[in-house]
Amino acid sequence: LRRLGCAVLGPTGSGAEASRLLRERRPNLALLDLVLRDGVALPLAEQLRALNVPMAAVTGCGRRLLERPPLRGVPLLRKPYGLPELERSVRDLIKVDLARSLARTERRVGLAWDRIRLQAVTIGRLAARGHDTRVAEELLQAYERTLVLLEARREHLLRELDRQRASEPPRG
Repeated sequence: LRRLGCAVLGPTGSGAEASRLLRERRPNLALLDLVLRDGVALPLAEQLRALNVPMAAVTGCGRRLLERPPLRGVPLLRKPYGLPELERSVRDLIKVDLARSLARTERRVGLAWDRIRLQAVTIGRLAARGHDTRVAEELLQAYERTLVLLEARREHLLRELDRQRASEPPRG
């Protein structure tokens, strides 16, 4: 994973230890071995879902566990796997995380624009009534600065998603 450019949180052999790590830091993706020292990883899968962390199930066992609700729809990385399969899984999960981050940022950009429009209307109403608008104008400037940062984040995420797609080897 480190050779693929990932910063590794863990690894752990138990769900309890992994759960503790998740409380300290949210990872961008997870490779979840379904059989851990302290049992099956279903509670950990639920925690990862609640944190909206893209994950792949890693197992040498059958697919029966993947039919359980916290794992339903999760891609499978079957043991034993080689570097090409690991790299493909990690790249797919990175793209999912980037797409989710982009969607959150798009929503925040929309909200920032809504706040800016509402604040501009408020300033107009205050001015029409002869009120001092300095504080309202400072707030508008703060919203505009936030929008600039959000738009820069959106551009960064778009570039990173394009970079991930461009570096993807052909499947087959």
